[in-house]
Amino acid sequence: MVAAGWVAQNQFSEKPSPWIASTLGILRTHKFLSVISIFSVVTLCVLLWLFADRQEALEKIVETGLVFVRSKKLRPDHLSLVAFDERYVAHAEVADAQQKLSTQQLLLILGRPTGGKTRLAYNLARQSKGHWILQVKPGFLDWKSLNFPRLPHRCKVLWIVDDVDKFLGKSDIPQGERVLGGKCTLKMVVTCRTGHELAQARSDKELAAFLERFPAVTCSDFSQAELVSLAGQIGKSIDPDLFDLTPGSVLLGLAEMRKRLDAAGSEAQAAMKAMFLLRTALIFNPEKKVVASVVTDIYKPGLPEDKIEAAIATLVQDGFLREDQSLAPCHDCYLTTDFFPYYRAHEPHLEEDLLSLGDLLQQHGTARDLQSLGVYWKSRENYERALPFLQKAAATKSRDPVLAFDLGVALFYMDSFEEALKAFRRVLDIEPDDVATPLNIGATLGKLNRGEEAIQVYDEVVRRFGDATEPVVREQVATALVNKGVTLGLLNRSEDEIQTYDEVLRRFGDATEPALREQVATALVNKGVTLGQLNRSEDEIRTYDEVLLRFGDAAEPVMREQAAKALLYKGQTLNTLKRSREARLSFREVLKRFADSPDGAVQQHVEEARAELKSLDNPTAELPSQPSS
Repeated sequence: MVAAGWVAQNQFSEKPSPWIASTLGILRTHKFLSVISIFSVVTLCVLLWLFADRQEALEKIVETGLVFVRSKKLRPDHLSLVAFDERYVAHAEVADAQQKLSTQQLLLILGRPTGGKTRLAYNLARQSKGHWILQVKPGFLDWKSLNFPRLPHRCKVLWIVDDVDKFLGKSDIPQGERVLGGKCTLKMVVTCRTGHELAQARSDKELAAFLERFPAVTCSDFSQAELVSLAGQIGKSIDPDLFDLTPGSVLLGLAEMRKRLDAAGSEAQAAMKAMFLLRTALIFNPEKKVVASVVTDIYKPGLPEDKIEAAIATLVQDGFLREDQSLAPCHDCYLTTDFFPYYRAHEPHLEEDLLSLGDLLQQHGTARDLQSLGVYWKSRENYERALPFLQKAAATKSRDPVLAFDLGVALFYMDSFEEALKAFRRVLDIEPDDVATPLNIGATLGKLNRGEEAIQVYDEVVRRFGDATEPVVREQVATALVNKGVTLGLLNRSEDEIQTYDEVLRRFGDATEPALREQVATALVNKGVTLGQLNRSEDEIRTYDEVLLRFGDAAEPVMREQAAKALLYKGQTLNTLKRSREARLSFREVLKRFADSPDGAVQQHVEEARAELKSLDNPTAELPSQPSS
């Protein structure tokens, strides 16, 4: 009986089904059942719990509209693979991808459109024996609803995030990983186009830190000879001019499709150009009326609406677009400038049309469309343009934590700190366990000169998440400690500040993750500056030496900047102590190590070192300032 009750409390749902609860109640009160009958009924209850309700849980996940199937039952259409051909030629990167996914449980697949990213993800999923394959749609937020069974063993899940830039501003993928990681044995495969799409995804700080942890493989282009050979295998014309060095160009016949679109009427080209404009604005599934409005109100070809609708229908029929409740490209390559020159390079019309799109969406767009355009401008760090779209979307979608977070960021950078604080607190009201938002709340409180409250927020992050093992959470804890140290310094609590930086070193000094190493380097440099302000110059110099010992040979730009800063500050302190020879050596070391660095922040320290050397050689020159955090 105890065992059955334990199973009931530890399975996926919060309470047992009514039938099992009733049966257990009878057993609890009946005095005359034999040991054998009790054991049999309890066993039956357990089996029903493990398998009947287990299946019920999985069916509930499927009912959400997500792709959730056994790896052996995964079909190409589950991942939206088009023109699937079993004679696909595997990339040279397949073995490397398998090894990285197997050992690190994470994989980022990069490549250009039609380069085989989704196909590689599909093959890896099919080979993941005993796994359930999960794929969520952009906009999915209810991670806690995915309650995977934990008995008789933890459910093994491979989550595929295809085209991660499509989730920007719509779903919090790092939060999803953190929640699902506690509910199942989780692996993740993320795909993204190289170039603009990857840069756009990394424009989001949290998503950038998330992707930084993923080992990556890049789908290489096939040689012309390989493509010609493959074309012969699948019965296509063996014409080298047809192929642009990607496998998709053969399997999808992209050259032929380009010719068909080039020969299409102006209204069809305008519709595809409208799809390109909307995709640029992160609107991947627009309603048909929005596409038609873009054509009529922005491009103004002087065509009647019925002709535009007929053109869209033709594009669907010809395989460029697919239609459900909204429009979407049948393949992501169709909406690239490589496929068709929708906008010529370096022309101003794209920017102008994006501005016009904002006015159009105010009349015809959905709240999701407004949110997407707001996120686009936020990714460009144009917060003034982003803010009105995010605000209008939030008026309708008040319980969307991703939107509330993005709105808070835009308000913060527009110096509307009180409103930003409200937006960030709304995120925590919706997602109390979110670990990134408290850091933004702390930074906002700092801008409002409410330092003591900010410190309490940072302390709460460390208290709640300080023992976490997930890399993304550890990074947030380290950042909270560094931010706390800076805030203590602003409050002139220097000794407490130094102790906080020492806590960063104690917790994360041996970490190998770049994001954590960045926080350790920052903490050490800040500690050195604070020691200097306390006139503990020898301790200050030793701290800068520790920075150089740990990060002097680092390749990452942020760590190189901290190393250059430590050398510069060390030289300035030595100069203050009248140890001119040692100061010169330190300044020259800055030039020796970093003079050729392309990084602007590092070059600033190089120029400062040159000025310091010049000042030492010309004692009448103005003395440089002391280092400051």
